[in-house]
Amino acid sequence: MAGGKAAVGVESTVVDMTDDIPVLLRPGAVTLEELQQHLGEVLVETEAVNESPKSPGQLLKHYAPKTRCALKPLM
Repeated sequence: MAGGKAAVGVESTVVDMTDDIPVLLRPGAVTLEELQQHLGEVLVETEAVNESPKSPGQLLKHYAPKTRCALKPLM
């Protein structure tokens, strides 16, 4: 069955696996504890990034759901 409500209301978990020890870049439905159960040691990226983030969701300001938005015609 496609569509419908998502079971979890958060973004995807993102893990950087390019080094010997995995780094949790963005927490999501898969918890740190679950990652540690399967991967062993997992570091957590704790610093927000202003330039060249490794994953969406790492900028100091990611979402602004209450910000007003105005659309202008292209012509």
